[in-house]
Amino acid sequence: MSKNIELKFSIESMSEFVAMAKKISMESPVELMQKDIFYSINKGRLKLRDENGIKTFIYYFRSNCKGERLSRYYRFRVGRLLSNIVEVILSFILGARGIVSKRRRVYFYKNSRIHCDSVLGLGEFGEFEVVMNGITEQEAREEVEFLRNHFCIKEKSLVSVSYSDMLF
Repeated sequence: MSKNIELKFSIESMSEFVAMAKKISMESPVELMQKDIFYSINKGRLKLRDENGIKTFIYYFRSNCKGERLSRYYRFRVGRLLSNIVEVILSFILGARGIVSKRRRVYFYKNSRIHCDSVLGLGEFGEFEVVMNGITEQEAREEVEFLRNHFCIKEKSLVSVSYSDMLF
């Protein structure tokens, strides 16, 4: 199981946010078109992500709270044919809750992925994901705090729920 510390927030000006991300980014950004199908399950969240044609099942646990939060997750990349079969089976057995479509630009800083998201039907959001690979949870939380200060993220802009919870 992989872990990261996350912080999600609404963005008033995507151009200003991107300019600040460019200032601290350690490499060129990655452009992604993502479509997430969320399934109805009792514990955690399950989605099938189509990311620029590559399909991945993501099963994760995360509390709904404003501020930084721990996320624990499993990722399983699957081939297109298998994913199409499993998508039909899961939709039939579990039921699909809905679909979230977004354009995501990802910048990188140390252990962080800085997401610049334009979500269909919701608007513009940012998210910091500090991957806990070789660092402690405390170090990850400190990196989130640094990013929050760098980007001047205010309490009122913090988002406690996932895009799927906002849409359906």
